[in-house]
Amino acid sequence: MNWRSKARLGTMLAVAATLSPLSACSDPYGPLDWDATPDTATIWSGSRVELVGRPAGFDFALNLAPVFIESVSATNAWDVVLIDVGGRLALAPASYFEGQGARSAIAVRPNATLADIRRAPSDTTEYVRQPVSVEAGTVYVVRTRTDVCEGGYTTGTRYAKLRAVSIEQQAGSFTFELVRNPYCSNRNFIPPGSGD
Repeated sequence: MNWRSKARLGTMLAVAATLSPLSACSDPYGPLDWDATPDTATIWSGSRVELVGRPAGFDFALNLAPVFIESVSATNAWDVVLIDVGGRLALAPASYFEGQGARSAIAVRPNATLADIRRAPSDTTEYVRQPVSVEAGTVYVVRTRTDVCEGGYTTGTRYAKLRAVSIEQQAGSFTFELVRNPYCSNRNFIPPGSGD
């Protein structure tokens, strides 16, 4: 092997050594890893004076957390609120309240489990902007308000699914399990690479 062949071989090995750690990294432009293991949350009826100071709303778009709602006009921080309608607890999307431009809406899937719902409906007519009663054995698919997407360069809506764990009508509380796809405009509830 002459000195030029050795020099080329040395250069190729140096380049390979430099690139190999990069190949082990995940693609920064590829899908983010996310987990479809259900989380649990509790919210309380915003209709009841005795429950003031408890979180009545839920933010599915950004923080995935219960939200204290001082005014229904502050829709930039929540997607649904628990209220009393006709003597029953109900979820109302932010878009239900007059003067709000939020895109949040709810699709209802009776007699279903979270595992049954693998994708949010693509038909926009399936989503309502009215309160829906919370009932055991029903899955609710939430389309969130429009907010900043991953990367911060665009805006869009996200999709989440939730199912009652407990409904305490007298106490005014609703505990539910939930799964949200973190990607804007992605209706899948099965993470990439999960094998399903």
